[in-house]
Amino acid sequence: MSDLNKDHPNINEEWYNNRKEEFNRILPLFSFPVSLMKERYIMTNDEFDFLTNLETPGGIHPLGSANRYVLHEPKLKYLQRYIQRQIEDYAYNILRISTKTKFRITQSWTNVAEKNKAHHQHKHNNSVISGVYYISGRDIKIIFQRLPELFSGWHFEYDEFNMYNSESYTLSTQKNSTVIFPSSLTHQVAPLQNNTPRISLAFNTMVYGHVGDYNKSTELTLRDDTLVQETE
Repeated sequence: MSDLNKDHPNINEEWYNNRKEEFNRILPLFSFPVSLMKERYIMTNDEFDFLTNLETPGGIHPLGSANRYVLHEPKLKYLQRYIQRQIEDYAYNILRISTKTKFRITQSWTNVAEKNKAHHQHKHNNSVISGVYYISGRDIKIIFQRLPELFSGWHFEYDEFNMYNSESYTLSTQKNSTVIFPSSLTHQVAPLQNNTPRISLAFNTMVYGHVGDYNKSTELTLRDDTLVQETE
């Protein structure tokens, strides 16, 4: 019991012990869940060769492949199904979104970076859930930023950083793994510090089916054929 309360007429040791479980309970309110998915996907040689030889607008750089619908390619149908499972696991089992709302992969593209190359701070617009599948690389890290800041306009020194006070978080990932996150979450990739090219496949999603609530005047019924792939 705190020394400040020891002389309080209505607070004694028994009162405190009966209620101490209620004190200092931390609630991680309004979090942005980032999930390093448990299931991994091991590519075939054909899939790996296809993904690592996609044409880029200006050669090998982190701006991404010229093909912005990579997962629409028939030869990647098993990888596409794997990623779809991860999206649904995240949406339905972690976020607990109603299964009446469906998710479809829209655009997807590869990013290739060599030593000292980075990927700028960004988020994914016109998307609900986004993610990254890691094709190759060593010591792969993705950095997520807290925006807006916890104490906007103030800077404090901390004795140690944790999930509550950090302004950024660096997540280490591995080849063949997938990270899923809300598309609105700002993130970036630090400069590559080794000689093994970092190759990843990023993807976005859109919803269809039943969305929202009739009684809250937010209901939408979206047909899947409204999601049209750009072919020109």
